Amino acid sequence: MQPFGLWPAGLVTLASLWFVVRGFQALATEQFFAPYSYYNLFLALILLGGLAATRDIAVTMIRGHSQKSIPVSILSACLFISGFVILILLSISTVLVTYPTDFQNTLGSTLQFIGYCGLMF
Repeated sequence: MQPFGLWPAGLVTLASLWFVVRGFQALATEQFFAPYSYYNLFLALILLGGLAATRDIAVTMIRGHSQKSIPVSILSACLFISGFVILILLSISTVLVTYPTDFQNTLGSTLQFIGYCGLMF
C-alpha cells in the first residue's frame, strides 16, 4: 500500500470547515430570507457530508484497513442527500417564483459546478 500524505486531506478539511463555518454563520446572523437562507443551508449540509466522508477516508487510509464506520458513511450520505434535495427544490422553485437576478445567477452557477463535478465523478 502506498504511503498516505495527510496534507491533501488536511487542506480539503480546512477548506470545507471554513465554508461550513461561513454557511452556519450566515444562517445564524442574517435575518431569514427564504432563498438565501436555504441556499446557505444546502451548502453547509453538502460540505458537512463531504467532511464526514473525508474523515472516514482519511481514517481508513491512516489505519491501513477498512474500519467499521458504516454510521459515518450513512451520516455523510444523509447530509449530502438532504443538501442536494434542498438544491433541487430551490431549482424547481425558480420556475414558479421570480427571485432576484443575482440569486438566480448564483444558483445557476452552483448547479453547473455540481453538474460538472458529477460528470467528472
